[in-house]
Amino acid sequence: MTDSYPRLAARTLRFTLGIPRNLTVASDGRTERFIRTPDGVTRSGRLWEYDV
Repeated sequence: MTDSYPRLAARTLRFTLGIPRNLTVASDGRTERFIRTPDGVTRSGRLWEYDV
């Protein structure tokens, strides 16, 4: 069963879950850290690290 648009919009907080937030860049510019939900539906964020 697929969700209707209104249900999906409500479940994802109007499609804002999963968007990276609180982005910080290390002083050497090689590492970025940010908070993001793992799947776009879960409301609790996790710390992610991206090595440039």
